[in-house]
Amino acid sequence: METYYVYDSESDELVGKYEVMLADDPAKQNESKGTATVSYLTLSASKYYTSDLCFTLIVHAYVYTSGSFRQINSITNDHNVTMSSTSYVPFEWYGQQSHYVGSSTGNYPTTSLDYSFSGTLRTTATVSYNATIQYLVNMGFSGTQNSYYYLSYDSVGQISLY
Repeated sequence: METYYVYDSESDELVGKYEVMLADDPAKQNESKGTATVSYLTLSASKYYTSDLCFTLIVHAYVYTSGSFRQINSITNDHNVTMSSTSYVPFEWYGQQSHYVGSSTGNYPTTSLDYSFSGTLRTTATVSYNATIQYLVNMGFSGTQNSYYYLSYDSVGQISLY
């Protein structure tokens, strides 16, 4: 597995992470032809909104490698966005979520993918405690006392093999 971390240049906070790893599907193992290999890989791009909240786009791709050369031959249609949180306040997806993944050049094979994802989270219960409200506001949520709190999120970026 290869992992790359992205830090904010001013605050030095972790804002993103990219990973490339072999996918878990044993039916789609590596196919070797001489010195070349086509691997079914999981590529992921994570966007940290705070240290307590992270969204991750997961993409499955067939990647051709030969020596130091790599290219994405195709991606599958089962890519999705997940949310992870260490918050003590539970959240749920709310309304329409969307995401896009495609070749940066518009064609395959390619060495990079463009992506975007967006949507809204909301608390799973109404919020009335001032300490909890302040915690949510600090994370970027908005709402009013004794109501649900909402966070709109979006991320645009590129996953590159080089």
